[in-house]
Amino acid sequence: MLGRRVSKKIAYALVCYDAEHSGVFKKILDQVTVWKSLGHSVQLYVITDEESRNRWQEIDSNCVVLVDRTTLSKIVNRFKLVSLAARSSPSLVYIRDNFPLRIPRLGIPAVIEVQSLVGQELRMRSKPRHTTFLLLKKFLYRSLAGAIFVTRELMVINEFKLRRQVPKITIGNGIDLANIEQLPRRMKGRPALFFVGSPNQPWHGIEQLIEFGISNPDIDIHIVGELIKLSQPNLYFYGNLNRESYKTIATKCIAGVGTLNLALKSMEEASPLKVREYLALGLPVISRYKDTDLDAAQDYILELPSNSRPLTDFSKEIRAFLDEWSEKRVSREQIQHLDVRTKEKIRIGFLEEILMLAEGRNNQESKSESKN
Repeated sequence: MLGRRVSKKIAYALVCYDAEHSGVFKKILDQVTVWKSLGHSVQLYVITDEESRNRWQEIDSNCVVLVDRTTLSKIVNRFKLVSLAARSSPSLVYIRDNFPLRIPRLGIPAVIEVQSLVGQELRMRSKPRHTTFLLLKKFLYRSLAGAIFVTRELMVINEFKLRRQVPKITIGNGIDLANIEQLPRRMKGRPALFFVGSPNQPWHGIEQLIEFGISNPDIDIHIVGELIKLSQPNLYFYGNLNRESYKTIATKCIAGVGTLNLALKSMEEASPLKVREYLALGLPVISRYKDTDLDAAQDYILELPSNSRPLTDFSKEIRAFLDEWSEKRVSREQIQHLDVRTKEKIRIGFLEEILMLAEGRNNQESKSESKN
């Protein structure tokens, strides 16, 4: 393992806005904390908004922050981010996928973490950007030394068309279980569902959840991350809240709701951060996709079909699930495999393999040159 040999410097390049309410920010914090605990130094290179600058520097006081202010600055920032990270002379550059990011030949390994089908998301948002992605993806990602996919499906699809010889691995998203206090046991009351999302993510399937609430007025639906004006008395919308604020809301709820319309992105498998947080809080989960790390046979998962049928068609199954869990929480013993320490040790081991392969190639090239 990388951590048992010698300390390495990892330059971490990513794009992330609104750190205060971002699940991505929490994930990076967890990752960096574990990497440092294993003896490595980490420097962040982040494209973000002005309001988030200080939050990123709380994780890493040496964090290099590029702020998107204008259309031109967005283009320039994405052109130079990875190159800037490589100039700090790290052992390796770790990149969280975002399009477009220029990834030049660096002379050191660059590894990408793939979270979704980027092209499918772009197709839904902007036809010109999707066309640009199709034209540039082979060029942009040709210099990668390795790739980590958060689902097996993403690795099989291999949307970036990475060469067969590029090492690849699947590692689902993790969460710091030690940093999240489990919710107290729920007392009797109206059944309630909890959802955390963000605007403009149509695959979340918020409209399905709203329709379900309208059809089941005796079940309360609490939705964080969206502000929608509806007169339905059992539907509650809170907008963006941080974790401490929405824990009070989650305490009222029996179960968390995961992604409901992943098929919109032509996907069947996912590894959402919010679902790991639900489970860490003790909430069982209702979803309409296959989770990389979760067995649908477990009693704390209600995995409904990922098809075009409305969520209301499964009201009977959801009611039975809520009845079963009305006064219970998911135990920590059942979800230990989701802990960030377990996940990051696997990730660091994979990065060590990438570094060893790079070292082997460099030694071979040096021998060839000396013979000549």
